[in-house]
Amino acid sequence: MALLPIYVSYEFLEELAMSKIDLLDVSSINANISKLEIIKLIMNNAFVNIDMTKEEVVDLLNKKNHNLILNYIITVKGTRLVNYCKDEFKKINKEEFHNINKSAFAQFFLSSNFYSNLANEIEAAGGHLIHTLKKIDSYTRINKLNIEVFNKSQSIDWSFLKNYSVPHHSIIIVDPYLLSDKPKHIVQLVKNFVGEKLDCKYFITLFFRDKDHSVHKNLSDKCEQIVKQRIEWLKNELAKEIIRVQIELEWVIYNKNDFHDRYIITNNFMVYTGNSLSWINEKNDNASNQTNWIVINNAHSTDSGKSHFHQVSKYIESLKKWEKNKESYSTKIINNPIFNT
Repeated sequence: MALLPIYVSYEFLEELAMSKIDLLDVSSINANISKLEIIKLIMNNAFVNIDMTKEEVVDLLNKKNHNLILNYIITVKGTRLVNYCKDEFKKINKEEFHNINKSAFAQFFLSSNFYSNLANEIEAAGGHLIHTLKKIDSYTRINKLNIEVFNKSQSIDWSFLKNYSVPHHSIIIVDPYLLSDKPKHIVQLVKNFVGEKLDCKYFITLFFRDKDHSVHKNLSDKCEQIVKQRIEWLKNELAKEIIRVQIELEWVIYNKNDFHDRYIITNNFMVYTGNSLSWINEKNDNASNQTNWIVINNAHSTDSGKSHFHQVSKYIESLKKWEKNKESYSTKIINNPIFNT
């Protein structure tokens, strides 16, 4: 099973163990449930990087009143699912955060002494989620599933995703009809996704078809030429619209029949939709009566008890297989950190 990579400080585990979780307290019920979800995530669905040496952990567990969560991590999960990385934790600050050897999907659970303003700065600089128990808006979305429902009569744009998109640093957009027309909707999507404070390199990887019958009528019989023109147009438009962030744009053209789903993967959340991604920018009279957009955090617990990261990993494995069977005028090497996790 794919486990979400997390960095957890011992102080955070101490705070969590001492935290009063009272589900009868209506005023804090959401925060309390979220604390329970964090415990379940750490114990069952995470690969844990901890800010201690193995020797320090052994010494702590030999003490009478040791931390029960830490004890479970070491004795039940086993050393195979734990990484002792005290030196790496010393780099968790704004200046050295980019030097940490971390997965694109890594999330950080740190002491409340790690002030929220610094956490926000690091999120913007690195595109990773930083959680502390005092930063309630962060950890209460651990198990949050957001469903946005739009009707045919509504006039909408991509701004509805702003509430979910910060932070992240890379994105994979999958839609067989992505370049059937000039991809104005991709420009608007990325423009809304990139937070105002993000200052790290931003990776975009597109997966689409160019030889489907419904696509072919738009691309005519000059697929390669038209795709290259539209990619070039997209690069130029993104450079004009998003001048603060360096964007690396990549694309994979995959034409086999098992390509029909539409979804968006980022390093912190995933978006599902039953409609083409261009639907939001189309005239409403061309849209279906109703469409749902589902936004899920990678740490979200599914009905099976696994984190949603397990499902995300399956999607990425499929995309890697597609990439091996791509058309020749796709990007030769995909550098997106999501793809290479």
